[in-house]
Amino acid sequence: MESKKLRIKVSESQKEMIVTYMENHPDLNKGGLTYTFTKKMRQNLWQELTDQLNSKGTCIKTMDKWIKCWSDLKQEVKKRFSEREQYKNGTGKRPSSKDLSELDLRVLALIGTDGYAGLKVKETAPRIVSSYFFLNAFC
Repeated sequence: MESKKLRIKVSESQKEMIVTYMENHPDLNKGGLTYTFTKKMRQNLWQELTDQLNSKGTCIKTMDKWIKCWSDLKQEVKKRFSEREQYKNGTGKRPSSKDLSELDLRVLALIGTDGYAGLKVKETAPRIVSSYFFLNAFC
């Protein structure tokens, strides 16, 4: 019989530590590599964060698991934000009953909202094009 691993949840203080660390290390949050931010530097920063997180809570993970934890946290916040926006933009423009936490707002500030919430674009009426111009342009 296979034994199941006991799952210990990441504490709120550990989530707070991850977000604070990402705020202090914007290159690590972006995920990309440059001439000034190498793969080795990224790995060293993640290892440093892993050591800090493992020393401060009951949840102990490997570096790869903490990277996954950060990814999951971002996804959860994006999902809550999107659900809130959909509700808010629904019929009646009613306010959402689901408020985002202070930690959620900090994560949103790090990752931005344009990619999944859409850009705020002012809607305008369609332009009427003269049929004369239209016919002469294609003939």
